[in-house]
Amino acid sequence: MQIIRDDEYAAVVYCPDTKCVQVRWNNGEGPGQREVFDQILQLIQERPTFTYIADIREQGVVSDVSRGWMETELLPVAIMSGLKKVAVVVEEEIFKQFFRQPAHPPLTQSPQYLEFRYMYSLEEAQTWATEVYNYYDGRVSHVA
Repeated sequence: MQIIRDDEYAAVVYCPDTKCVQVRWNNGEGPGQREVFDQILQLIQERPTFTYIADIREQGVVSDVSRGWMETELLPVAIMSGLKKVAVVVEEEIFKQFFRQPAHPPLTQSPQYLEFRYMYSLEEAQTWATEVYNYYDGRVSHVA
């Protein structure tokens, strides 16, 4: 794992063994949030990246404006750069889970579909990222 950033906004690492960018968000919105997203996008553009894991258990509330920007501007560029799948690590508490699950109609209805998975632990997401890597690397014929 290569540590890219670790500060008040987020901890970002790149895992070359699985071609995965992992982010643990530390708080909600702020001036550094877009900077983190820009850094993540730059990583995806510069290094082969199949999966992105976002641990949002400590993130807090994200505004509709920021969410819309991510869905309409950031994610399409990430898809064009090779990103295949996203795992979002959420708390098991159903109330928070309901309000944190974003709608992705622009992404799921486009020809460049990006699959999202919601998981309850970072370990589960990392195992899944390894399975995705093995699939795209030709080591297995499907991903669970």
